[in-house]
Amino acid sequence: MKRVHNLLFLLFLSCFVAAESATQDTNSTLHVVALSTVLTEVAREVGGDRVQVIGLVQPGVDPHGFDPSAADVRKLEEADIAFASGLNLESYLDRVAIATAGKTNIVRIGEALPFIRMSADDDATPNAMHGHHHGGHANGKGEREPDPHWWHSIDNMIHATGLVRAEYTRQRPAWGEDFSRNAKLYQQRLTALKEWGASQMSTLPASSRHFVSSHDAFGYLAHDYGLAVHSISGLSTESEPDARRMTELVNLIRREHIRAIFAEESANSRLLQNLARETGVRIGGALYADGLGPADSDAATYGAMYRHNVRTIVESLRSPSDDTSK
Repeated sequence: MKRVHNLLFLLFLSCFVAAESATQDTNSTLHVVALSTVLTEVAREVGGDRVQVIGLVQPGVDPHGFDPSAADVRKLEEADIAFASGLNLESYLDRVAIATAGKTNIVRIGEALPFIRMSADDDATPNAMHGHHHGGHANGKGEREPDPHWWHSIDNMIHATGLVRAEYTRQRPAWGEDFSRNAKLYQQRLTALKEWGASQMSTLPASSRHFVSSHDAFGYLAHDYGLAVHSISGLSTESEPDARRMTELVNLIRREHIRAIFAEESANSRLLQNLARETGVRIGGALYADGLGPADSDAATYGAMYRHNVRTIVESLRSPSDDTSK
């Protein structure tokens, strides 16, 4: 009988310990790793003091060329959630899944958003939309690749904020109200930013809405505001244009009387400078294509980055004769 009592006691103790552990898990701080500077901001804004966020990709680092170190992989393995841009931007995600034996909960935000592709015979014209598709370049199979730079559409940012909130709430249901309140406040700021952007872009006439960028990163911004963006390189900063592409751009700039071409903060501007010399068009400034800028820059937050890009585009494309009274 004593043996039975001991067994019952041990069973009770194990159940108590398991229940206590579960309680601690559902009330402990969420540990999050973000694989883009934009997602680092979203994760912190929605999580507040309930969440500890580590941003692996630092401001100013090109995410196309980022390769996680062994220490980074350990951080991913230890995290409750890892937020990735998705849509093939982080080419290393499958390797991380293998290295962590599938333990890392990777949430690929872009794959839950309405992304854009372009059909094979489209260039980046203002209305070259097919459903939710736009983007830029064919892969080796001749298929159109999804554009991973989804954060340049504020509608996507609002949607992404909701996805982060939902994942947090799934992990920590007791804090759902906190996450919802934080997400709502951030989304309200994004909505105000979208209205400001629309008012700025409305000052550009149709004839001034073409520009050239270093690589194909601004398709979502172009779609939102009826712009036409023509890129030197493809969706990745690591792709290189051929001579035929450069000739096409020279002819396009002359034919469309494009007023400005734009460098990117994280990209080599050598090709842009060559293009400017060949056509006589001016370089309108630098845009932030792949994420936020350093803390001491004018693009340290998403709102600041978005405002910088919109102002730079509008000021460079608008001529003194354009009506700015709207």
